[in-house]
Amino acid sequence: MKKYVAIAALVWIASRAYAQDITSTTLTWKVDACLDVATGISSSTSDQLVSYGKERIEWRDGTGGVKATFEIIEVNGQWTNVMNNGAILYEVRSDGRQGTIQFSRVNGIPTIQIVLLKPDDNPDIFRLSVLTLTIL
Repeated sequence: MKKYVAIAALVWIASRAYAQDITSTTLTWKVDACLDVATGISSSTSDQLVSYGKERIEWRDGTGGVKATFEIIEVNGQWTNVMNNGAILYEVRSDGRQGTIQFSRVNGIPTIQIVLLKPDDNPDIFRLSVLTLTIL
């Protein structure tokens, strides 16, 4: 009996680590580079984004301080296992600005793109290179 409980526990742990649906799990995306598409300038960073399922996304600096909180307005698409290739697009709002945040994994490489609209100007567009992805 103990053997079955141990096996069940291992299966549960493995499923939490490897089959994470981004819309129902809190995930931390640690970033090591940020490209400002408008200027073409890329910089090293230790920022992280924390995605809270369908609720919100926080952009934090290297010390954990919140730089921006994005309310999720709508979710476009499905990505039931972030360890596999896929993508999802969130329509978001923060401090009166609307935009999108796309989390994706292509050829095994996770990336994030943030597009924030500005009135009467081109949008702010950031492409973030993801170093690690962890489950909270």
